[in-house]
Amino acid sequence: MVTNFFITKDGFFRGNGLIPFLTKENGNDEITYNDVFTEIIRDVKRLHDVYVLSMMDDGKITGRERIQLCREIDFLIGDLILVRIILSESNKTFYLSNRQYSVQLTFNINKARWDGFGNMGIVKSLKKKKVKEWISSSYSIKLKRLISYSNMALQDGKIDAHEAEILSSYIEKLLLGLIVARNDIYSAKLS
Repeated sequence: MVTNFFITKDGFFRGNGLIPFLTKENGNDEITYNDVFTEIIRDVKRLHDVYVLSMMDDGKITGRERIQLCREIDFLIGDLILVRIILSESNKTFYLSNRQYSVQLTFNINKARWDGFGNMGIVKSLKKKKVKEWISSSYSIKLKRLISYSNMALQDGKIDAHEAEILSSYIEKLLLGLIVARNDIYSAKLS
């Protein structure tokens, strides 16, 4: 696995992994939201393809398929962290907090890797039991909002402070859900 993380029963999160976009030869010194957003769309398509293939045979996710799904989620998490940092005022760190759920997380980038830690609050596990339920209810809704608003924000070629704030909120909600889902898929709580 390119990502290594855990969520304890008390809700402590610690993790790190690769940022796929930064491991590629991109040819430009300045990385833009649009550059990484395009890669995120590719990540989403690969995740979808792996999920569909894993469900084709018997409708169940086996051990190997579970690892493949987690790998694709890892790629998406890494690129979402990068795009969220691009929107932040810092070029290396961002803080994800949610008072409603008592979430306090910190994410850093060092070269082509991310590192994260903090308290997941009450968001330690998904309420869903099947990957299909999670995809159709939570993940796809958050993803559609992010894609729709990103396309709107990018129409004029630049993202202003208000758009960055809204995009950051969408990214953080999607990222938090992916971290929990990835943990649940890997530990076989979500099948």
